[in-house]
Amino acid sequence: MTLANDLTALKDRIESQITKKIKLQGQKEECFKYLNEKFACNNLKEGENLYKKLDRRKIEMVKEIENKILKLDNILSEFKGT
Repeated sequence: MTLANDLTALKDRIESQITKKIKLQGQKEECFKYLNEKFACNNLKEGENLYKKLDRRKIEMVKEIENKILKLDNILSEFKGT
């Protein structure tokens, strides 16, 4: 019985791995479809480049906002000081 149990467990693990692989392939296809529809990216490299570009822009915007907050904080400090 041990061999039968081991083979059954192995079969279940293989089926589980196949199911996971199919799900990942489906997610990858959905990702490509989204990139193509939303941003006109034809491959993952274009998508990565777009992501990096958007990420850099987000970082720049955060820095700009932080600088504006610091300026406003300084103005408020000066106003409270007088």
